[in-house]
Amino acid sequence: MREFVYVVIPLLIIGGASYGLLKWFGLEGVLFDPLRFITVGWLRLPREAITPLVYGFLQKDLTPAMLSSVFGTTHLLSVMTPLQLFTFGMASTFQVPCVVAFGVTVKELGWRWAVMLTVAALVAGIVISGLALRTILLCGGGG
Repeated sequence: MREFVYVVIPLLIIGGASYGLLKWFGLEGVLFDPLRFITVGWLRLPREAITPLVYGFLQKDLTPAMLSSVFGTTHLLSVMTPLQLFTFGMASTFQVPCVVAFGVTVKELGWRWAVMLTVAALVAGIVISGLALRTILLCGGGG
């Protein structure tokens, strides 16, 4: 429990504060626009979907709530298709583990391995989600 308090809680605080500051100063686009080729291009999601995917790293289970916050509605089918929601769900599930998992990995394996595993998970999650999307589209699904 002590390691959780000393490693994970500060990461959550720093991450939450950084998101708040980016939003307050309107700098989200500066950091996220270069990544939109992933969400808009490869995953075919609305451009706003990058924000919850990036901040899903802070707390994975809050990713759907952040998606609702970004779009300003809990009725996500009014802003995304069912296939986009499925793709977003896959991408958020299979991508980078949350900060808690990252903190534990750092503690158990060290920073180098934690970063390598996080990057590998990110790439795998994005590739798997994009391939699943294309498979569904190839098979005539997704409207």
